[in-house]
Amino acid sequence: MAVRGIGATLARAAWPGAGGIFAAILLAGAALPALGAPAPAAVENYTLRQAVTAWDMLSKIDVLCPDGDRDREALRLKELEAVATQRLRLSAKAMLETLREEVPAVLMTPEQAVRVVANAGGCKTDALAQWRGRAAFVADTSRQVLAGQARADRQWPRDAALEQPLRITVLGQRADAAHGAVVWLRVENRAATPARFALLGPQTFVGLCTRLDIHGVPVEHGYAPREWLTLPPRSQASVRLGRDASCPRQPRVNVGGVVAVDTGAGPRYWRFLARGVGAMPANVQP
Repeated sequence: MAVRGIGATLARAAWPGAGGIFAAILLAGAALPALGAPAPAAVENYTLRQAVTAWDMLSKIDVLCPDGDRDREALRLKELEAVATQRLRLSAKAMLETLREEVPAVLMTPEQAVRVVANAGGCKTDALAQWRGRAAFVADTSRQVLAGQARADRQWPRDAALEQPLRITVLGQRADAAHGAVVWLRVENRAATPARFALLGPQTFVGLCTRLDIHGVPVEHGYAPREWLTLPPRSQASVRLGRDASCPRQPRVNVGGVVAVDTGAGPRYWRFLARGVGAMPANVQP
């Protein structure tokens, strides 16, 4: 898909209603460069454009349906501007202004935002919450990639799968009578304030397997978690990923996914990944 095409695709998908945006944003997410991999300028500009387009959608919906935290979208743009300026020598705000001037429009218009809310059934519906969640997922994970915080070279057991705002460590694969063949994760809140989190089920994988039985954390099958696990300051939780019986067993697998984290300012979305995960050492306890 051409760089210009992503804005138009997202915009066109918004017209029919809240559901239409879902497939388009999934395509946008799938089109991200390899996590953390060095990217040519054209790809970086493409990813920045994705983030700006998704942020603009969130901002327009927030005008119609304020959720009590207008500062969250301002912070998203501020963080995106900082990443673009420092790492790409570009301005997210300048790109946003350029996109707003394009004809035909490549960004969602205020009239189209009204239609999205109407087709979702109003501001307080699960459909609109999912719409917002998926747009936020694209904005946040695009920024994470541009910031170099979603590296594709995180090797097990040397590296954590995610370092902040929560630290996610893949402990390894283990098979026993109690749990079968599973992968264990350790999720740590090293901050001085509580944080709540949930996994996005469709984004979580063990090797080639996405049919997972996940325990120890709430699992959201869309993009707007309804349930959360709260981690007190300087505490941790164990998460178990069990593969479906139909999934292949491999001695080394890549383990990754997306975690929604709320540290008090609303949900933010983070990719995590560990490559080459092998057997969990016998002296390690989940």
